[in-house]
Amino acid sequence: GAVTAVLRARSITDLAAPDADPLQRLPELNLNQSLTRLGQSPLFFGFASSLVNFDREQGGAGQRLYFRPALAAAIRVGPWLDVVPELAVSQRLYFSGQGDADRLLPELGTTLGTHLSRVYSLGVDRLRHSIEPTVRYSYVPARDEGHLPFFDGRDRIAGQNLLEYALATRLTLRQSGVDGTPQYRELLFLKLSQVYDIAVERGHRESGEKPLSSLRVELDARLAAWGQIGMDAQVGMHGDSGLERMTAAVKVNRSETDSLQFDYVYRDQTADNPKTEYLGFMVQSAVLAPLFVSLEGRYSLQPGLELEKVAAAEYRGRCWSLFVEYRHRPDDEQIMLGFELSGLGRVVF
Repeated sequence: GAVTAVLRARSITDLAAPDADPLQRLPELNLNQSLTRLGQSPLFFGFASSLVNFDREQGGAGQRLYFRPALAAAIRVGPWLDVVPELAVSQRLYFSGQGDADRLLPELGTTLGTHLSRVYSLGVDRLRHSIEPTVRYSYVPARDEGHLPFFDGRDRIAGQNLLEYALATRLTLRQSGVDGTPQYRELLFLKLSQVYDIAVERGHRESGEKPLSSLRVELDARLAAWGQIGMDAQVGMHGDSGLERMTAAVKVNRSETDSLQFDYVYRDQTADNPKTEYLGFMVQSAVLAPLFVSLEGRYSLQPGLELEKVAAAEYRGRCWSLFVEYRHRPDDEQIMLGFELSGLGRVVF
């Protein structure tokens, strides 16, 4: 796989609290490579890395270097079992006013899986139904990281001793293109997965958690080329907890630039957050091209208030564009104007 490099700078100003001192990332460099086969061997190598300079006026400034090389292997055991062992090492180096520090952590994992499929004839077309059960074990040793500086979530890596099992099914349609070459379209993807926390079962964490996680259900259906249905939900498996969270979307698209989408989001009440439930929509159109317009809104069902409406328009030239965006919330209104030059990014007024 190709190596990707991203350099960016992020500066935050809290307009509601002018005296606030948010943490800035000035700058941040990310360098990554996805797992790539090493020659003709069954081994794959990849890495993720970042170098960030954190800055704020009242302490907490410093730099963090993160590097995580990973090595994996694809091994076929017999005619039906695939085994993928993985080994990674994460290294974090800190240089800050709190003193220099470092942390080296190994990460181990193994995935067992198989692939069962059957092909059905639909005249000149073919429909493949496949079932893919997998089991994955992952382990990261638990270490006390209280002595490390804290800038974001990457500074506290929790120990893991997890067993995840999943069952996925797919429907894939093969059709002949205009020139006779086969074309594939995935009509349906459905996945059920669950995690068993061995550390909780052995009492290594006093968190009150249950070792068996919620059941996760993922669905992506594209039964027609012009429409798509997606869902990601978690169902509690303990007591009468029922549905814990769900995100669902229905999208109808006439083309890549003309589409209509409806969203539904649900989050059950927790000890830290109230119950959340809202509906959303988004319309995008290029009927007036080179003027592209969009309209979106979100409406809360708890307690039935409008959350947000956004209207935007963008005029696109050959290598430049002008855009305007209006955003309305119950207690706030914003209007943004700006322009964009190809390869140079956006400038907002």
